[in-house]
Amino acid sequence: MAVMKMVALTMVGPHEEMEPAARRMVLSGGFQPLPLDFLINDRNLRSRITTETNNPYDELLGKMSMIWKVSGENIPDPEPIPLDSEFSYYKARRLVENAANKLETWGKRRDTLIEELEQLEAAKAYVEALTALDMKPQELSDTQFVLAHFGRLSADNFIRLEETTLDAPLMAVELSRAGDNVWILIFTVPGYKEGAGKILDAVYFREYSLIEILTACQGRTL
Repeated sequence: MAVMKMVALTMVGPHEEMEPAARRMVLSGGFQPLPLDFLINDRNLRSRITTETNNPYDELLGKMSMIWKVSGENIPDPEPIPLDSEFSYYKARRLVENAANKLETWGKRRDTLIEELEQLEAAKAYVEALTALDMKPQELSDTQFVLAHFGRLSADNFIRLEETTLDAPLMAVELSRAGDNVWILIFTVPGYKEGAGKILDAVYFREYSLIEILTACQGRTL
């Protein structure tokens, strides 16, 4: 039998209703009644009793609201529902936590799939652009005198990038567009690596590793 922390419970109501309710609670085995005069006379015991001010169901309600929000639906309006003697807070918490844990697992899997899809889209855009130039993907990754960066940014930030780099040793080449995303190649010199990094960060450039793209391309036809 598990030992659990006791929570003080105060019942308020008509005596003829409270006594049968208290009797049933005691018979359930989940409650331990203490006479009021016993608590009043034992100061040491009284000092260890605290009043619970938080409603434990508030946390469960918050998690349920999150689950409904992720599903794209509004949480239903509260309404009374019939409860049997087997229902308890701990049973409700298990049900809610099981649903929340499944949602978290699905969310992580979705993020992984989105990341994998972005990597494949990047590889496709990169290889198609170089194929049109009659170049092989490894030719840019092996350069020594220029640094090449490949990635995407929004159309608005691409305009900002072009305006920012007019007088900088950095050249941006547009490869293709997909929706609001612009896939580009950035060329700069090794001595301007730090400056180029600051500029690209300022325009929220999402870079993809050329080495990882080459690895993804091996054995595949894009």
